[in-house]
Amino acid sequence: MKALAIVALAVVVAVRAAHADDSFEAKASGAQRIHRIERLVWALTAACDAGDDTAQRQCRRVRDTRAAELATQTLLVDADADAFEAGEWSPAKKSVPLTLTACIRCLGVELDGKTWFVVGAGVTPHFENNRLKVATLHDNARTFPDEVAAKSWIRAVSNVHVELLVKIPAKPRWSDSGRSGIVLDVIGYRVYTPCDGNILLSSPISGPAEADKKQCGPVTAGAEDASQATEVEQLTASVIEQAMQPVVDAAHDCYSHFAVTGKAKLKITIQGDGTIGKYEQQGDFTNTNTGACIDRAVKKAKFPRSKKPKTTIMFPITLNAP
Repeated sequence: MKALAIVALAVVVAVRAAHADDSFEAKASGAQRIHRIERLVWALTAACDAGDDTAQRQCRRVRDTRAAELATQTLLVDADADAFEAGEWSPAKKSVPLTLTACIRCLGVELDGKTWFVVGAGVTPHFENNRLKVATLHDNARTFPDEVAAKSWIRAVSNVHVELLVKIPAKPRWSDSGRSGIVLDVIGYRVYTPCDGNILLSSPISGPAEADKKQCGPVTAGAEDASQATEVEQLTASVIEQAMQPVVDAAHDCYSHFAVTGKAKLKITIQGDGTIGKYEQQGDFTNTNTGACIDRAVKKAKFPRSKKPKTTIMFPITLNAP
């Protein structure tokens, strides 16, 4: 009996150890943090054809050494925050759809005058209607008792941090429609709110991330976002312009990525609680990377509460070369 007890205890210890190792933290232990994805892309793509023969040989030596180092390690990278999306409240299902795509840099990174799109493996990256299609890492829903609770939660998770644990495959480079990129094998992910480290999604399971109170912004415990705490009679032109300024700024950042000029017309229906009910983009950037970039910025727009149940606006944004 004593021997059986020892065996049973050993089994329990082994099982616990296995579970302890099967966590995001365990997989991330010893992983190399990549702070700038451009440096990883350089190690995998640099042509090293500039300068004289000596400079080219030195460049190739540094490139190949770094690529060999990266190939043997697990890497921890920050993915696009827009890779995570909380959809609209469904009254029928009493839930909000949650999606996480394998977008590491779906807008691309510029390196030596060329754009490289960095994504996670799962499906062959390709462009449809000028939009990059990548693998989906998570596609599920979160239930809520009512719409008020759902929209409050959606506002609370508007700023998230997406981390991926990745490894470099044997053939990381891909191309489609004249554009090129890097694909990485995803072995783990987690999405969390940086203010409190609360985990929204993870695979494998993850404990709370380290909180960063600097990321909390103007929100205090139990309080709503300052932009929605004040109720106005109606959304005037000046109020709308102020609320849309971050979108305008983001649109100009989109231009710096893609350098495409034109005019976008944003048709937005704003609910009385300040959230966006309906949205449609018209104009020159529909079905383009610039348009998708602007769409992501609009989703983060916040308006004050108003006594008017719905307000529909047509907001133009013009992007020209400086």
